[in-house]
Amino acid sequence: MRLQKLAMMAACLAPIVSQAGIVVSTCQTITAVDSWLASGTPAIYLILSPGISGCAAITSGSVGYVVGQNGVTSANINELLAMSLTAFVQGRQVMIGYDSATLPNCNSQLLMIGGEAGQCP
Repeated sequence: MRLQKLAMMAACLAPIVSQAGIVVSTCQTITAVDSWLASGTPAIYLILSPGISGCAAITSGSVGYVVGQNGVTSANINELLAMSLTAFVQGRQVMIGYDSATLPNCNSQLLMIGGEAGQCP
């Protein structure tokens, strides 16, 4: 019975371990949105304040959503762009989920307006 419980715990933790490189930032303000959707490598970049330490996709503290990286596709990047612009225009803070293994580019996959649980103004 104990072995079964351990096996079940290991199975439940497997998805967490495979996502171990994803880090969620503190609350950030988007100060600029750069769209490179028409470039050879379609991407959007967010310039953040106070910025994420160690990240420098374009400038210090910035992150990028790049097609082909971390689940970002040509089908969903427009949604990320719309969400980014909405937060920028409304002055809402966001939390960013980025892959810490891709420092300093900080390739991102999550964007949460208002934070993970609404903790950002």
